[in-house]
Amino acid sequence: MDRWRRVLRPCIGIFVVSASVAACADGPTEAAFQETDLPDGQRIVAAIACAADVMEGSLACESARPPAARFGPQFLIVGGQGEFVLLSSSGVAYQDNKQIFKADVNVKNLILQPLGTPDGTTATGVNVFFHLPAYVTSGDGTITLTNPTGTGDFTETGQEYFGYNDILGYGMTSSDKKWEWSVPTTVNTFAFQVYVAADVPYPDGWVDVTPAAATIAVDGTQSLSAVVRDVVGTDTGGSVTWSSSDELIATVGMDGTVTGVGPGVATITASSGGPEADGTAAITVSG
Repeated sequence: MDRWRRVLRPCIGIFVVSASVAACADGPTEAAFQETDLPDGQRIVAAIACAADVMEGSLACESARPPAARFGPQFLIVGGQGEFVLLSSSGVAYQDNKQIFKADVNVKNLILQPLGTPDGTTATGVNVFFHLPAYVTSGDGTITLTNPTGTGDFTETGQEYFGYNDILGYGMTSSDKKWEWSVPTTVNTFAFQVYVAADVPYPDGWVDVTPAAATIAVDGTQSLSAVVRDVVGTDTGGSVTWSSSDELIATVGMDGTVTGVGPGVATITASSGGPEADGTAAITVSG
């Protein structure tokens, strides 16, 4: 199978909440969601549950259920597969002579700000970590992930993960990484749950100002618009106040209309008055 089917097996949906609940009758118990900081300020952006059929060489993934609340200062409310990120794969296969199940996996960013960077330029990468390691759902045997990037302390200590050293803008897809498990031939199907964790420039949301730059003449005008967005880019419907860095160059009205006063460059700022980062536009007034 050359892509991940968005099909949810009946026992794969998992509550990610502070109280422990069972994943399914024959699966592991969901670990408590710890209120702790993620490494390097990373923030969870998606929870995804997956199921593999060994003999068919197929992998099916769907969203795990999001938590009912926000946990700790480093955690985002979690979305899922096809909502905030999309995991895709190719080359899904089982090599029974080596007892290896493998897939080439990439990550696509579906939120309106970059993943894998705290400031838009410094790359800290995107980590896909195993909140629930692979467990057998049909058959018998022990499954081992053979090639993780490493282990880290995410929602628990010592969790295996795959690291993608990319800055992913909206709609961008990472390079592929090969995921491999050691799977005995006595295993028919297995399941696991992964979370995607990444730094984002605006963890508390931002004010999106358009256009970001414009040139006008003295006495000319330029209309600016501002949208208050949450961390994943959803329009919250919030209002803003406008201000100019230099009213001798340009003034701005309550509706975002900028008027040129004198030659130079002024920064026009839109602020929500809340936790969201301010938005700005550079206005050049020509003489």
